[in-house]
Amino acid sequence: MIIGVDVGGTFTDIVLADDRGGLTISKVVSRPDDYAAGIVDAIRSVLERAGAEPSGVTRFILGTTVGTNAVIEHRGAPTGIIMTAGFEDVLEIGRQKRDVLYDLFVEPETPVFIAPRRQRRGVVERIGAQGQVLTELDEDQARAVIRDLVEVEKVEAIAVCCLFSFLNPRHERRIRELIAEAYPAIAVSISSEVDPVFREYERLCVTALDAYLKPVMRRHIEQLMAGLRNAGLDVDLEIMQSRGGISSYRRILEAPARTLVSGPAAGVRGAHHIAEAAGSRNIISLDVGGTSADIAVVRGGRVLTTTEGRIINYPIRLPTIDCTAIGAGGGSIAWLDAAGGLHVGPQSAGAQPGPVAYGQGGTEPTVTDASLVLGWLDASNFGGGRVRIDAAASHRAIEALGRRLDLPVHETAWAIHAIANANMANEIRLWTVGRGYDPRDFALVVLGGGGAVHGGLVARALAMKKVIVPAVPGVLAALGLLVANIEHDNAISFNRKSEATGRDDLAATFGELDLLGLAQMREEGVAAADARVIRSADLRYVGQSFELNIVLEGEIDAAAVARLVASFHRRHQEVYGQSDPEAPVEIVSLRTVHWFPVANPELPGPATTKSWDEAKKGSRIARFFPEFAEGVDTPVYDRLKAPLGVPLAGPAIIDQLDTTTVVYPGFVCEVDPSGSMIMTATDNDGHVAPSASLAQELAL
Repeated sequence: MIIGVDVGGTFTDIVLADDRGGLTISKVVSRPDDYAAGIVDAIRSVLERAGAEPSGVTRFILGTTVGTNAVIEHRGAPTGIIMTAGFEDVLEIGRQKRDVLYDLFVEPETPVFIAPRRQRRGVVERIGAQGQVLTELDEDQARAVIRDLVEVEKVEAIAVCCLFSFLNPRHERRIRELIAEAYPAIAVSISSEVDPVFREYERLCVTALDAYLKPVMRRHIEQLMAGLRNAGLDVDLEIMQSRGGISSYRRILEAPARTLVSGPAAGVRGAHHIAEAAGSRNIISLDVGGTSADIAVVRGGRVLTTTEGRIINYPIRLPTIDCTAIGAGGGSIAWLDAAGGLHVGPQSAGAQPGPVAYGQGGTEPTVTDASLVLGWLDASNFGGGRVRIDAAASHRAIEALGRRLDLPVHETAWAIHAIANANMANEIRLWTVGRGYDPRDFALVVLGGGGAVHGGLVARALAMKKVIVPAVPGVLAALGLLVANIEHDNAISFNRKSEATGRDDLAATFGELDLLGLAQMREEGVAAADARVIRSADLRYVGQSFELNIVLEGEIDAAAVARLVASFHRRHQEVYGQSDPEAPVEIVSLRTVHWFPVANPELPGPATTKSWDEAKKGSRIARFFPEFAEGVDTPVYDRLKAPLGVPLAGPAIIDQLDTTTVVYPGFVCEVDPSGSMIMTATDNDGHVAPSASLAQELAL
């Protein structure tokens, strides 16, 4: 058996796949106070549901938010920074950009919290712009600085970032040796290994974050490994990286910054896998959880990645899935501003206290409360009956908010959803159009506990025609862990004009990366002959400030450089609306991803039922239009009994353990042979809802 666990802000999702094609899923409430204990709770829950023994588990893969939360909440280890003398304030200066120009009290937009000024020290040394040693490292001064950081400032981790170390790492490596000689327990990150590419602020930022997280991640993994042993699992821990590949926990302990987008990456991998099975190669994934909604793009069957990711406002220049998140989820709180305007999020009730309906002390209405008031969710079977729901409390909370808005309770609930859906649609529009893509050319894959509730209206707002609802959308991120490849990515500085670069230049530098990547794969138990590789390069026009990453298609032959440059011109046209094929192009850095495909578990197939009548559970009053308060008696179906290839016209509600799918009026739903449900818009004219006359006609 293989187990995947995705820890979210509100729920922990878990999937167990066995070698007979069985798939067991479960959801438990997350425990932010003790993540390791919460994960063990999830394991026991899914083993109980599967009727299985822990001794049968052969792999365990985790999608983690520990690193992300430590950065957001400033709960990393006390960290020191050692830099070339005179450059100690690079972390604080950053790029001197401000998102808010006229706010005199704006919070710092650089991660100064990692290492305040007294914890940033310079040492005499200097590497030149060609990698030559200009000034030797003053080792006596370095020892004194290290001693002061550890014994006076009490740091638990040190980040080392020297100028031009990406060309010559000699001084950084020697500083690490000096730290290990005097204080072997101190965690150390050096920039020439974390991010060996130019731009000192970005390189320092990700190196400092890496050091900041090392003690935290070490403690978390030690606790989790002990928990796994206590639960009877004798397996090595595997962890999802930000790029969407998995790695052993040993590699993560060496470079924990690679997990900063671990959770969202798992969801995108799951969406990609489901879409491929359903025959869709261009998709937008919308992962709606309890706290946030994550958005990503798959184009031509390839998940889009970036080396310019961010967490909050801080650059994490490591390969990551190109995704964004907004504060729009089931736990997002509805609130009024000083002028009486209604807003939804980004504040969230999270898992504790949660929505008002949870009865755990939450008093402010949320999107989930609004869904209950509108009749879209089944209060008696929420989370498979594992979460007790007080729908009457939701009604009271929404009603109280409505009095302040002078709106009836159901119109207030609809308004909450309209704002949440508009926020998601606007973010998708910005994320796609800003990258040169038209969302109407994509299918929308919905996942997370709330994705199938919101998907239809979000798609309609974007004039998208097709919505794909996976067989297990509520736990698709956990499933994504089970279908992800083993991956290791590496980069190296190159800095040459394309016209001066030949085939041998590329082959020699890619050869260095291949040696490193294959060694990492061998540590994972993958033979060199079985490993596969993706080669790419960061290119820009000479004089530009930033680059585009271009995949090198085909072999490294005499035409390789020309193919890279031609692809760069095309991509530049897509992203920026212009290109200049006559302008000189610079190859800034080279990158590789070595990967190995794991055997994917079988997904649940369609039911053997022949009609939707066989799947019908009953009906309930649901409200799909703000101006029609009486609602519509809406049929409710069991997803596990949904028939293959039989169209179902909305309105309808389809229930399952991990989510609820709302088939809105104007959509037709049909189960695909892959097991996913496909919702197709039949009246997609860009409006959020049909007219009142249609609402009345449906009621009749």
